Formats: sequence, C-alpha cells, structure tokens
Amino acid sequence: MLQSSVQPNTASLQRTLRQKAAQVRKASMVGVQSIPATHMPGPQKFFFEIPIYRCTFEAHTELIAREKDEYLRCIGADPITKPDSYANSVASFDKERWYSWRFNEVVGWLRLYRYGSQIRGELWFVRSKRLLPRGQKNYEYFGKAFELHFSPTDSDDQIATALLDELQKLQGTRQFKKRFIDLECFQTAALLIQWGKLLPSRERHV
Repeated sequence: MLQSSVQPNTASLQRTLRQKAAQVRKASMVGVQSIPATHMPGPQKFFFEIPIYRCTFEAHTELIAREKDEYLRCIGADPITKPDSYANSVASFDKERWYSWRFNEVVGWLRLYRYGSQIRGELWFVRSKRLLPRGQKNYEYFGKAFELHFSPTDSDDQIATALLDELQKLQGTRQFKKRFIDLECFQTAALLIQWGKLLPSRERHV
C-alpha cells in the first residue's frame, strides 16, 4: 500500500518537472530569436569597442560649472562675507554632485568586428527620447553602423586610414550630430594592429 500511494505523487512530480522544462525551453527560444545575428555563433570576430558620449568633455565641463554656480547661488554662498561657509559648500558640491565625464556620459557603443574580408561596426545606443546627464541607461542594438570591404592587396596603413576616415564621417552624420565618438584609443591602436592577420582572406594571399 505504501508503494502504490507514493507512485501517483512521483508521477505527478515528473509531469510538473516536464511542464516546467518545456516552459524554460520556450522562454529561452524567445530570447534567442530576439538576439541580433551578429551575437549568434558565426564567422564574425569582435575586436574593438568605441564609446559614444552624450557630449564633449568641454560641454560637460561647462554644464558642471553652471550647475555649481546655480547651487551656490540658491544656498546663498558668498566667498566674501562667508568664506568658510562658501568653501564648505563648494566642497559639498564637488563631493555630492560633481561627476566625471569619462564613462559616466557614455550613451552608446560602436563594436567593431571582422566578417570575412569586411570590417563592420554595430551600434548600441541608449533607448531614450531625451538623453539626460546621469540618466538611467538601457542600451539597445540599433543595427549596423558601417561596413567596409578590403582586398588582399590593401596594406595595414590603408586599412587603418580607411577605418579612421569612416568613423570620422560618422561623427558628421545626423545620427551623431550632437554626440561625441571618442576615437582617442582607437586612433592609437589602429596604427599598431596587424590588419593582415585579422582578416583571414588576406592570410590566404600572403
């Protein structure tokens, strides 16, 4: 009798586990279908990420300066009549409200990758109608930003120059008109990368 009473419970548990497993598989497939093709296993090879800033460093510095002036004005801080209070207020602002431009103002990324004899850039950007300082950031995939084709005869310098030119052109497009593509690191690395080894189609012609 003990065995017969346990068997239905076991069968019920097995059915429940199978149902949950099916739900997990279904949910995972929905997630996979929403992933861009460039993130699925394939011939692409990512090799560099370039940050896109909400504004330039200079614009950020001006914004912080305006916020500090407004903050000191609102609390009545006066460096002449209340020098100690003024100094404390400045220190308080710098500690509690100031923030670095580096990384904190990033609103997007260009991810460079190799695809056969091509070098492409995919765009990730914050999904928001208005980009605010210190705003919450939820990055979303916005598609392919550019695509360049190279031949086996192109030199490393030619590839580096073509890439830098393309990225600088992006800065002037409407999509990036009010943003700042930070090419500082890539400009340094581009001249040092052995592009011939990165592009497999070129390796076969060496």
